[in-house]
This record gives sequence, structure tokens and C-alpha cells, in this order.
Amino acid sequence: MRVLFSSVAGYGHVFPLLPLAQAFRDRGDAVAVVTSPSYARHVEAAGLQLLPAGLDEDELNALLAAGWQRARVASTTLRFETAGLADVVFLPDDRAPTA
Repeated sequence: MRVLFSSVAGYGHVFPLLPLAQAFRDRGDAVAVVTSPSYARHVEAAGLQLLPAGLDEDELNALLAAGWQRARVASTTLRFETAGLADVVFLPDDRAPTA
């Protein structure tokens, strides 16, 4: 089987995929990881094929920072607009779920 993993730049996005990708590779599947070239050394160190795509981490962080500048409050939520990337909705602390 051929398996393709993809992720935006970010340690919390890329690193959790690597053990799963390695497990597929170890069972004999053809595995590739599509992510930012910023993570080439990590993907290759895991013994996986990198297919570089997307923004490098610095470019992505710059877009996200620009998005924070355009954040706006809409009723009881804060909507974070990321300059063409996915929208993320945050609840203010007083609306956050309790444990």
C-alpha cells in the first residue's frame, strides 16, 4: 500500500505523524511525508521520504502573526483569520470548558 502523510509546518503537527508513518513503513508500505521543507531533517532522520511543500515555518509564522492583527471579537467568540489559511475559533477564558 502507498501511504501519504501531510501536515502544515509546526512541531505539534509534524512530530505526532512520524511514529505512525514509521509504523506503516516498518510493515512494508511505501510511505511519504508532505510538509514544509523546514522539517526535512526530522522527516529524513525518521527514515521517511520527504516531499517538500508549503510554506517554511518562518513564512507560516509571519502569516499567523498577521492574522492575529486582524483578530476580531464576534459575540462571545474570538475569530482568528489566518490570511487564507483555515479559520480557528477560540473561546474567551470565561467561556472555556471546565474539567
